[in-house]
Amino acid sequence: MRIFAVGDTALSGRTAASLEARSSPIAGDVAALLRSGDIAFGNLEGTLSDSLPCGCLFAAPACAASLLSKAGFTLLHLANNHAYDYGPVGLESTLAALARAGIAPLGAGTGSFSARRLVRTDRRGLRIGWLGCGRSEDAPSRDGPQFWEFDEGDLLQAVIDARREVDFLIASLHMGFMYVDYPHPDHRTLARRLTQAGADLVLMHHPHVLQGIEITPEGRGICYSLGNFLLDWREGNVAPDVMIAEQNQGAVFLFDVDRGGVSLIAALPTRIEARSTVQWATGEAGRKILQRLARLSDDLKGDCTAWFWKQRSERNTALALRVMWFHLSRGHWTVVWNSLKRVRGMHLTMLARWIRQFFRGPAETAAS
Repeated sequence: MRIFAVGDTALSGRTAASLEARSSPIAGDVAALLRSGDIAFGNLEGTLSDSLPCGCLFAAPACAASLLSKAGFTLLHLANNHAYDYGPVGLESTLAALARAGIAPLGAGTGSFSARRLVRTDRRGLRIGWLGCGRSEDAPSRDGPQFWEFDEGDLLQAVIDARREVDFLIASLHMGFMYVDYPHPDHRTLARRLTQAGADLVLMHHPHVLQGIEITPEGRGICYSLGNFLLDWREGNVAPDVMIAEQNQGAVFLFDVDRGGVSLIAALPTRIEARSTVQWATGEAGRKILQRLARLSDDLKGDCTAWFWKQRSERNTALALRVMWFHLSRGHWTVVWNSLKRVRGMHLTMLARWIRQFFRGPAETAAS
């Protein structure tokens, strides 16, 4: 059977305005391919609700679920850092909208049990199972709709338990560090543990740029970041004006699977165009995406730790400071305090490195 998977998808921001103005399909010619598969998967960033004022961040009307269905989506990951942007009520509305559109949710449900359950998408006599969770740092509500907040022990045990029930198992995780080319070393270790525990395929998302693909010695696949599929990169309290070209590059990942595992992995390059719809990246634009993906995948054969920390410092520190200033200047003291409580030694190391780079200047930094 054939599975299509794409990365972060949101129908808010400039994307919502574009769809309203033109009544455009959200995926253009790409939708025809997504509809041709047995399963089309993506990560939904945001809330679907009719009760929120127009223009709310990472929120779209409930009818947007029908646009996702028309684009071919059959399964959407919800356990991410935007799951509780509008609390349990917002998540409940999103779940209801997807249900009406015939799209199955992953990593969220009416309660803790349903949020953590194994989702089955059996096709053609093949038993396919999905597990989905994410690292949000938001505490799920004790009552009402919940999402699966990542816990390594819980996830590994769920993989072991699910392996007995299915022929093919996929683990979907919303985690990683934004705008960097390589996964955190701990996330590489986690992904390998998941494949050793029984996951045939590990799909990660959240960095908002494509990262490499790794094939384990056992022939199991790991995609460290599916990148952006359709997302307004400017949306947010502070526009993340870093890796802008890469934020607008993506891919439809194709997986042919059978009882023996993954028989084919392919990537078909896409781009988010200026009018906030997805199109195929053809010609030189497509070649650049595939060349970057191939290079990053090849780099994973070695140790990417030093590159990860260098990029993490260079690309994330200034943005984090701008976000902090945004909340400080507006008196959002609770947000500031919660952010400070999460500061660890690695953040101070990043800041020190960024300050050194700042005072050395771009020419000296490039030379080193």
